[in-house]
Amino acid sequence: MSSDVPPPSGPTPGAGPQQPLLERLGLSGQLIGGGSIVGIISLFLPWVSTSTNIQASGLPFGGGGGLNVSQSISAIKVWQGDVCLLAYIAAIVLVLVVYPTKTPEQKPLAWGALGAGALALLLAFWLIAAVPGGGADLGALGSVKQSAGFGAYLNLIAAGVVTYGGYLKAREERVL
Repeated sequence: MSSDVPPPSGPTPGAGPQQPLLERLGLSGQLIGGGSIVGIISLFLPWVSTSTNIQASGLPFGGGGGLNVSQSISAIKVWQGDVCLLAYIAAIVLVLVVYPTKTPEQKPLAWGALGAGALALLLAFWLIAAVPGGGADLGALGSVKQSAGFGAYLNLIAAGVVTYGGYLKAREERVL
């Protein structure tokens, strides 16, 4: 008669539900993953904004009007932006590889997230420093102004968050 009893349905006793991804990642993984996603988005936002104002009144054919031209460039159009993109992708891949399972062979991979964040942070500083702030007054002809855009500053913050997350992971794994 006991053979007619169907097996119990549902999870087996003692086997808890799968831990959600965000809980499994912990603070360091959330910082690395979230910072990388924001960093990737920032690479497509304006990094350098240039505006030119040409006064037509100073020209022989001018009639008192003028010409205003504005241009924005995203980081993905320069090689530093491409390297930042690769660093952020590497950080995301490392989060997906290191956090689901914890084996002794994966401990050195904690350096990878820290290195990817540090590389992105260095390039973010470099790109901001390479933008000459301010502008030039061209006298009666007009003016030219150039400044770092929103994407540059957002990337700087995102790279700092990824670096800090990598630092926390390296400390967790005791490789630092």
